[in-house]
Amino acid sequence: MLDQLSDNYASNMVKADGLPLLCLVASTRQFDSVERLLSNEDLDVDARDIRGRSALLHAVEVGDRRIEECLLDNGADIDLADKCGKTALIMAAARWENEGCAEVRLFSHFHRELATR
Repeated sequence: MLDQLSDNYASNMVKADGLPLLCLVASTRQFDSVERLLSNEDLDVDARDIRGRSALLHAVEVGDRRIEECLLDNGADIDLADKCGKTALIMAAARWENEGCAEVRLFSHFHRELATR
């Protein structure tokens, strides 16, 4: 599917309507496509859509922990906020507050790890 999508995207992997390809594949839970895109050194892992959401925020929104971890491992900024001021941590807390906030603990762990790099 990624090959078909790439034809509609410019070399910077952002569609004319402002949707970064990485955001699209993250929001549709396409882990293999996320990994493949991240292998491109020129790709901006923190590229944002028109709502100011990065691929990490899209992954959190759909609850895909594997993609979240992959993006964080590849340098995604955990502190970026969308146009409404929501960060990945805020979105994770809201999404999983009834599930023991396991996702919040995951993000706290990654945040500490990234801060020490």
